[in-house]
Formats: sequence, C-alpha cells, structure tokens
Amino acid sequence: MSLGWACVSCVCAAVMWAQDTQPHDFDQPAIHEQALEADRPHLPEASSTVDQGRLLLEGGYTFTTTHVQGITRHSHMYPEALLRYGLTTGFEVRLGQNALSQQASRAQGTTTLHGAQDLELGVKLALTTQHTLVPESAVMLRLTVPMGSRGVSADAVLPGINYDLSWHMLPERLSIEGVLSVTRARDQAGRLFVRLAQGLTGVYTLTAHLEAFADWYAFYAAGASGTGTGAQHYAVGGLVYVLTPNVALDIRAGGGLTKAADHFLAGAGLALRY
Repeated sequence: MSLGWACVSCVCAAVMWAQDTQPHDFDQPAIHEQALEADRPHLPEASSTVDQGRLLLEGGYTFTTTHVQGITRHSHMYPEALLRYGLTTGFEVRLGQNALSQQASRAQGTTTLHGAQDLELGVKLALTTQHTLVPESAVMLRLTVPMGSRGVSADAVLPGINYDLSWHMLPERLSIEGVLSVTRARDQAGRLFVRLAQGLTGVYTLTAHLEAFADWYAFYAAGASGTGTGAQHYAVGGLVYVLTPNVALDIRAGGGLTKAADHFLAGAGLALRY
C-alpha cells in the first residue's frame, strides 16, 4: 500500500511541477496548438519527433479480457513506460519497458503469469512535413532485447519497423493518423514469425484542452501457429485531456472485432514533457 501511495505522490508532484512551470500569458494561442505530441494512447504513434533537448515520458495501464477455446484470460499491462528524447531536430531516441500480469482459467484450473517484458530500444526519424496530399510522416526502427522475466521474455532479439503518418484535415480540429508496422515475434510454440499491423485513427479537438479519438487497428501473424494467431481487428475510442502543454491524460476502451482478438480492453495513461 505504501508503494502505491508513493507512486501516486510522485505523479501528483510531476503534474504540479508542469503546471507551475507554464507562463501565465493569456494572449498565447490555444493550448492544443503547442501541446506535447505523445505516442499514446492510440496505435499510430506521433508522426513527429520530440524537440531537440526535450524529454517526453509516457506511461499507463491496460486491462484486456478474452475467452477462446474454453480458456478465459485476464491480462494487466503496466507501467507501459516509454522514454523519448530529442537528440537532434527530427531525430529521437527511445527506451521502453512494460510488465505483464496474466491469469488464465479453464476447467482444469487456473494458471498465472507475471513478470517484466523485454526491454525495447528504438529511434524515430522525421521524414516529411504535410504538404497538400503529402502527409507528415516518420519512420521508427526498434528492437526488443531479451531481458524480461522467464516465461514472459521472447528469449530473442526481435526487430521491427513502423511508418507513421498523419494529415491535419481541418485546422486545429480534425486529424487523421495511420501506421504500418512489421515486427518479428515468437508464437506460443516458440517459433519465430512476422507480425504485420496497420491502424487508422481519427482525432477531433472538442475544446482547447480536450480531444476525442476513434481507433481501428489490426494485427496479422504470418507463419504463426496456436490459439489466437488469426487476424485480430479492434475498435477503440477514448479521450485525451491536455492539462497543460507539458501534461496530458488519456482514457480509452474498446473491443475486438474478430474471433482471435481480445473481447474487451480498457486503459488510462499519462504523458509528461520536460
């Protein structure tokens, strides 16, 4: 309990710091024009990079549940930590870490799985700025290092590449974001396969502080075997509240559209820029 309160205290202190460091100039543009651009909470990451010399810390929690072939599985993922640093203009370095707590129930009994997932290292490079039909875009190169807990780690270095893009359709109101991803992964039988992913998100600015988004994304496993390896399609919606230009809070909920997908998911998170 004391550890939980310590975490809450740290988050509150960070939020208060970010508020206090903002200039109180009411002639500035609306807050969403200069707010941080976090990779979370939708699948398409930001198509921009962190400004040179700035640090962006993202984190959160996700709950998922599914029932397939007589097995009911509940999963908790946290802290979904992602550290992004702008090394130069248009180039950032990234460090990610997450943990999994999972419970699977079947007629024969219940099994649990707990531990840290593999460490993720990566870089993101800005490619284009938006011009007429040409989107703002960036490419992300990443890999996971097998440093996770036994039973959770993939026990292999798994590379991946993401192409993120976005269009601002209505000035300061509506934007469309997308992602195409190719990642190496390991299935339940221990065999390596290629995971393909694509996603499309619509983001609408409701007020200077509040955004709503609708997310569709899908995962495809090429060469995988076992349960849950079919096409996984999801529909998710949520809100992002921009507390200050350096602090954003998010919530989301949704569900799977195909048999292999998780039936329900929900989560919340936080992004802080320094």
